[in-house]
Amino acid sequence: MAVKNATKYKKFLQRLKDAKANGVTLIVIKEPQELGETYEEVMESLNRMAAMDLNLAILPEDARR
Repeated sequence: MAVKNATKYKKFLQRLKDAKANGVTLIVIKEPQELGETYEEVMESLNRMAAMDLNLAILPEDARR
């Protein structure tokens, strides 16, 4: 399970790098868990987004179907 979560987290971080490289300023995620599985991962994700000057939007629950 930890390997799957680590892979998911790495993919998210790569998504941030790709977005910045392509001039994207808004990251839209389906659910908050995409930021990470632990408090440390979530904080790291938010700090990286801030450092890259990226904005975040999370879909409302009724739009996640």
